[in-house]
Amino acid sequence: MIDCSSTTPPSRRPKLPSSDGAARGPRVEHRASVSASAAGASALHAALAAFWSACDAQGVPAGPWRDAFATALGEIVANSSKHACQSAPEAEISLLLTCDQHTVAAVVEDRCLPFTRGLDLPMPIADAKLDVAEEGRGLAIARALLDELAYQRTPDGTNVWTLNLSVPAATA
Repeated sequence: MIDCSSTTPPSRRPKLPSSDGAARGPRVEHRASVSASAAGASALHAALAAFWSACDAQGVPAGPWRDAFATALGEIVANSSKHACQSAPEAEISLLLTCDQHTVAAVVEDRCLPFTRGLDLPMPIADAKLDVAEEGRGLAIARALLDELAYQRTPDGTNVWTLNLSVPAATA
């Protein structure tokens, strides 16, 4: 289910930097809420499809960067579902997706367990004896695909993940 009724305080909105002070063009903002249960994956795909359609309507160039952003976002939402909200599958994960001609960004929020590890975790080495090939890669993948990945735990107990990626200029 896509819930566009949630609001996000300005302090939690993704930053869309403008290093040159130039006009950024139209900005797309899309809010969604996905379940921390397994059903959340299809809701995430639906939210991204609606978001990309809105970006297309505003002339934001398409390209492989969208797959990179979607993969990173999927990894962060999956981590929230699997780790932070593991004991609360009924929990909701809120998404604020924004884009303009230069940047695509997301804020992912949940009110589940805090993230207590560092963002600089290395990519685990696949070892058949330890069976770690499928675990522990999400943050490393997201970091590798994004320009910025940040986490904070707010005083009210909300986990806030911020993802930013530069949009390459359209090529003719």
